[in-house]
Amino acid sequence: MSMNTTTLSLNVTDNLNGLIPGKLRVSVGHIPLTDLGLRNDLWKPLPEADCEVATIHPLVVQTKENGTFAVLDGYKRLEQLQAQNTEHALCTVIHEDLDRLQSGLVRLALNAKRPTSTGEAIVVLRWLFETLSDPALVPRVVSLLSFTGKKASGLIELAQNRDDDIEPFKHNVLDLERASDFLRLAPDDRQAFLHFFESVRLSAQYQREFLQWLPEISYARNISVSEILQSEELQHARSQSHATPNQRIQMIRDALFNRRFPRYAETLSKWSATVRKVNPDPSRVTFSASPAFEKRRLDMNIRIDDPDGMPDLFRRLAAIEPSLWSTLIDPIE
Repeated sequence: MSMNTTTLSLNVTDNLNGLIPGKLRVSVGHIPLTDLGLRNDLWKPLPEADCEVATIHPLVVQTKENGTFAVLDGYKRLEQLQAQNTEHALCTVIHEDLDRLQSGLVRLALNAKRPTSTGEAIVVLRWLFETLSDPALVPRVVSLLSFTGKKASGLIELAQNRDDDIEPFKHNVLDLERASDFLRLAPDDRQAFLHFFESVRLSAQYQREFLQWLPEISYARNISVSEILQSEELQHARSQSHATPNQRIQMIRDALFNRRFPRYAETLSKWSATVRKVNPDPSRVTFSASPAFEKRRLDMNIRIDDPDGMPDLFRRLAAIEPSLWSTLIDPIE
């Protein structure tokens, strides 16, 4: 099998093109558990319910000069066969002489349709960075791993960083799309962020907002992200035992929002105070402005459940001074 790594194709059919496998029953003792560097600590033994798969589904192996075989695909199945003291296993045997890179790409091609975890994908990308002579080819493997867009970019960036930085992504604490934002923090700030939010699971939107706002607040106030998170206001919001996790997160968001957008927060506070002042019946009437007061407009919703009381309600609305209506419509004016 010939493969020019300068014009490398990561399509399944291209990687397998030219291989002429055969099926043989091979002595399990002749298949040592050596690997290509593509295993990782998240792999677990086959579940008991899948043990028969190890016997039925062939291993994919490559012949070696010393009469043994190298496993290209089926490490967990081989481990299960060894644990069961199975003497022979049905194998798909590839006789072509493949180097380490070619063997690894064949393995990836054989697993192209299987869902790939973040941990596995990072192991693959690190292996590629170590194996390929041209690291610029690495992004081409991402489509084979079923990751696209910002998730793909995040994977590539994580694969080049410390294991400590990868852990929250391997265990789905943080979304892959936030990898660049997270890695942009100083190492101490990353740990402070994870510690601060360790008791709650942040939605994708909260992750995006907090990881963008915190560095911006840090820059504007010339203090570290760790110092912001250690502030009395945020610590108080975090420790509200009477509040639900969602309520605590909302309090934290409000505090960070006020620091990141102080002028808007001040305007919103004044607008809300005006609403409380003029609203004749908050149980029936709600006022809402456009996001960030971008439009010079006020929306009002009235719930009608007491026909006899409606005339009085409308008279009270009509009695609101025009200047207060103007403030509600355009508080920035």
